[in-house]
Amino acid sequence: DLDDGTDWSDAWNVRHEPSYLHRAACFRNSNGALSCLTCHDPHQPLKTAASSYDARCISCHPKAAHTAPITSRGCVSCHMPQVAVSPNLTFTNHWIGIYDQRGRNLIPSRRVVRDLRPASAQEESPEGIVLAADPSALAPVYAAALAERERETGPESAKVARAASDLGTFLLQVGNSAGAEAPLRRAVSIDQHNADPAIDADRENLALALEARGKGPEAFDLFRLAAQGNNARVAARSLAKLAAIDSDHADAYLREAVATEEKASGTGSPRVAVLLHEYALALRSRNRDPEAEPVLRRALSIQQATADRDPRVTVGILNTLGNLLEGRGQLDEAEKLERTALTLSEEKFGPESTQLAMTCTNLADVLWNKKNLREAGQLYRRAIGIDASLYGPDRPETAADLANLGMLLNEAGQTAAGDALLRQALATYENTLGPNSDQARFVRDRLGRGGR
Repeated sequence: DLDDGTDWSDAWNVRHEPSYLHRAACFRNSNGALSCLTCHDPHQPLKTAASSYDARCISCHPKAAHTAPITSRGCVSCHMPQVAVSPNLTFTNHWIGIYDQRGRNLIPSRRVVRDLRPASAQEESPEGIVLAADPSALAPVYAAALAERERETGPESAKVARAASDLGTFLLQVGNSAGAEAPLRRAVSIDQHNADPAIDADRENLALALEARGKGPEAFDLFRLAAQGNNARVAARSLAKLAAIDSDHADAYLREAVATEEKASGTGSPRVAVLLHEYALALRSRNRDPEAEPVLRRALSIQQATADRDPRVTVGILNTLGNLLEGRGQLDEAEKLERTALTLSEEKFGPESTQLAMTCTNLADVLWNKKNLREAGQLYRRAIGIDASLYGPDRPETAADLANLGMLLNEAGQTAAGDALLRQALATYENTLGPNSDQARFVRDRLGRGGR
């Protein structure tokens, strides 16, 4: 998963060498041949001379063409630059690439590799790259702790409930929802017997495990109980889950979630901003944009006033508000918001992210409406390149970008090029979603027509 949410403007993150290596085209196109062991022998001292690694580089790039004068003795000096995170500490940037030597050496300035192997992009994946050290191997430690607590305090003690909850929560976090169910059920049962206030959090976690296992009705009931409990933060999260499950009443659940989170965290909390954004999306899905606009503006003001704000949330709010204003015809303000989102996405997430692709598309839509077809086309092409890299060239995400560019070219009078892109998008939709999918029918209807 390359869409790992890393803040690429933070030099300290360069210490995560495996995460950066996974971004490099050399790694992605190596079909598993390139790894840490390609350059580093764990049984030998670390080589510190850049020239020591040239042989590895030359084995894959024997005739590398340089368009600028070579200013270094070793390949890695330019293509794996040193990044200073403090006056006395530097790390080697393992994102192998072409860097602007006048820049910050955090992300490559451009990509020259064609046919880059796609990576699986998951928008909600804060964990980043999963390394060989599997955390699920720690499950026996949690199980042993539970058994020890039971021997020490008896089967119905609060300590046993906490140990069972810890085991279940850990298993849930490593993706083992089936294994998590039993210990979480036990924690809830003991909590009920002891009238333990921790029952709200345990109900929430059990509901998450059941939802992951497809046991929707029971999960819904548990989320509802957790939402009615005394833990305000748990209640707010549970209300948001109820909104996701019961979309017909999502706006009511999310309105209550916002009020509950305000009581728990304060009206200026970033958690409130997240829920406000979700609430606005629910309102927009019901064509209630006039109500959604002030909600989005408040969410954006909270994000802008928060020092440690999550840039993913900020970009999402900017895009949603920009899209709303575009639909209302307030194109100048919409463009300003989308350009802010574009700059933030480039700075925080680097040249390839789902956030950047989405922002390129949204800004292109605004510019198309402003009749700036040239720049809109450039942005659609940029979105195509990003999504093809993250998902693959024959995926629906990339097809949507191709369709957008095809329709724009048709409006610009370039019918042959536009229809070629639309046919490419149609083939992808038919192969992945089916010939009768809404997307395929939409593109089929646009073939040969100008505009959207």
